[in-house]
Amino acid sequence: MLWMSLRLPELALESLTRGQELAQPLALSRAEGRREFLCAVSPEARRQGVRPGQSVTAARAVCAGLEVRPRDEARERAQLEALALIMQRFSPELVIDRLGSGSALLIEIGRSLVHFDGEAGLLARVEDLLARLGHDYRIVIAPRAAAASLLSRLPAPRVRSIGATALDQALDRAPWLILEPEPAILGPLDLLGLETLGDLRRLPRAGLRARFGDELAQGLALAYGEIPADLPRFRPPDRFRQRIDWWPPTRRSSSLLFAAKRLFDLLESWLEGRSTGLIFGRLDFVPADRRIAPMAMALRPRRALREAKALVDLLGHKLERLRLDAEIDRLELRVEAERSLLPEQGLLFAEDHETCWNREAIGLIDRLAHRLGESRVLSPRLEADHRPERAYSWRRAGLDEDEDLPDPPRGRRPLDLEERPLRLELECDDLGHPRRLAAGREPGPLRCLAGPERLASGWWDGQDIVRDYYVVETVTGARWWIFQDRTSGFWYRHGLFS
Repeated sequence: MLWMSLRLPELALESLTRGQELAQPLALSRAEGRREFLCAVSPEARRQGVRPGQSVTAARAVCAGLEVRPRDEARERAQLEALALIMQRFSPELVIDRLGSGSALLIEIGRSLVHFDGEAGLLARVEDLLARLGHDYRIVIAPRAAAASLLSRLPAPRVRSIGATALDQALDRAPWLILEPEPAILGPLDLLGLETLGDLRRLPRAGLRARFGDELAQGLALAYGEIPADLPRFRPPDRFRQRIDWWPPTRRSSSLLFAAKRLFDLLESWLEGRSTGLIFGRLDFVPADRRIAPMAMALRPRRALREAKALVDLLGHKLERLRLDAEIDRLELRVEAERSLLPEQGLLFAEDHETCWNREAIGLIDRLAHRLGESRVLSPRLEADHRPERAYSWRRAGLDEDEDLPDPPRGRRPLDLEERPLRLELECDDLGHPRRLAAGREPGPLRCLAGPERLASGWWDGQDIVRDYYVVETVTGARWWIFQDRTSGFWYRHGLFS
């Protein structure tokens, strides 16, 4: 097996700032009794002399404009779990590292290398993803999970790959502090003159347990592979509901899209693991002023979607028409409905133009709907009704639902129907067929091309009709679809043939 330890040393700040460069110095604090100490500081705060471990009072004395916010460990855990969801695209064998403090993931990559052109190819993909997400990181690849986790706690190098033969030597040279012993035994260990894990490893193990407890000895045994590590596999949630917070609040569309891209990356990984696509989701824009109700936005793509880029494009079109009444510091995304999305089978020796065209057409329909409004981009649907004005309905364009549509009527039907049938003044022959148009724009003889076709329908809803339809040609060559209402005897034009 081959394990990659991915450590995020600045996750506490990144979970708040979303990787944005801040002009204002920022620090996170933790409480110890009645006093507060800094546990993380931004680059700008560090440039002004602020350091982790300082009290909040001392830090503000150094930097008067320092913004101090309490550390939110629950948000960090949620961010780490969200990253775990994304990293599952590289391997399903993934563990949230609980072998020590800090934020790290352990990923078994040995069986995945063949899909990424080897270790170098996989590393390039991982680093590119982390750079786009705005994370500072350290990566160690090693045959043992615990060893990779320990060595990733070292500040340098940023990326390191260690083979089986060199692993124990690398551990021997590492400082024993990476084991993160209890504070109570730091002094006694230091008095022994120990500097490295190798020095600690050469001590009698029984005496080490007797003087410093089982935890230190167990950490040492895990590092050198003497005992197996308990590594419970990460399992994605059954329901997708994720949120993303940041500071400072903003109304800028570019910042909102950047944050939404993070959520859509999570959604893509979650949907990919379930072989499904999104058909209905909800995105809430939460104002920094919690007294203001969130603004909800529905995500209803015309086809089941999984790709984060396509969802970002749809959101971008929606944001062009959205006006925010308050500054936003949180986005919440949840999936209301999903659909099975099996891999598409392409052609072996030629480009599948039909599939490409369908995908591009649906994308165009989505963009138009988000720009113009859902109610302005529609497509007709056949209905099982003989009455021409009720034989179709309008629905959202581009839906790929499988449904049984009624058979079209057998008679000739024009595409251009009158919104309301137009009353005509006609003369008929002895058989009652239309013979001459007596008034209107095109008076003169009519040539009957087809008919009569009797339609009698609608008795069940009180809108029943009895009509005789004809196809006629006027003196100008226009072809009309006309009918006689058998109840009133009046004639009407109902449509025109192209």
